[in-house]
Amino acid sequence: MAASLYLSPRMADALLWLGRYQQRLETLGKETLVQFDMVIDRDLHSGRQLFEKLGVSLTYSCATDFLKQACYGEHSASLYWVSAQARENAITVRDLLSDSLFGSVNGVHVALKQHQTDNNLDAYELEQLLSEIEYFWGRLSTRLVKSRAAQFILLGQAIEMIDLKLRLYGEVDTLLEDAKQLNLLGSQLSDHWRAFQPLNHSLAQNMQTLAGVSAQVIRYAS
Repeated sequence: MAASLYLSPRMADALLWLGRYQQRLETLGKETLVQFDMVIDRDLHSGRQLFEKLGVSLTYSCATDFLKQACYGEHSASLYWVSAQARENAITVRDLLSDSLFGSVNGVHVALKQHQTDNNLDAYELEQLLSEIEYFWGRLSTRLVKSRAAQFILLGQAIEMIDLKLRLYGEVDTLLEDAKQLNLLGSQLSDHWRAFQPLNHSLAQNMQTLAGVSAQVIRYAS
């Protein structure tokens, strides 16, 4: 049986996208750090290949420039842009978030903005900011009874986790546990949930199905 507390479609959508953007920021941040080391040690073009999978053509001259372009470049996969989207959605649902959860989202964005102004972001500072996102997830997961708002955030996280794995790695057979979590959350939020079964479809079909998941659950669950 789906949870009962009503949320407007606008609020449900903002909660879901808050979860998506937070997960996107964490995953891309970690991948950026991995590629930063690769650009230094092995392959100058390694970082470019990462962002090509996200539909972004990244131009840089060295590892430091790669980090700058990954964080602040004028494209929709930049960490600063993603953090701004997370913050906008957090503002929309501010009344549903604890001070610590909102402060975590806002703090990462403010710190990235300050580092841009000071032009002093390095790999260590980025790693510290990513630990703040881990704190955000930790605060959600430590509650024994999840609020409906938290469930929507976690649903967004699960959707984004699968989406990024498909885009970055394209390995459908690694998604079973992620799909299990997605289906659990979806069925808790909506009695009309249709299970996501990645092994039964091609990569392209999975991407198309995943794109409709948000609309499906918000339509019936909010």
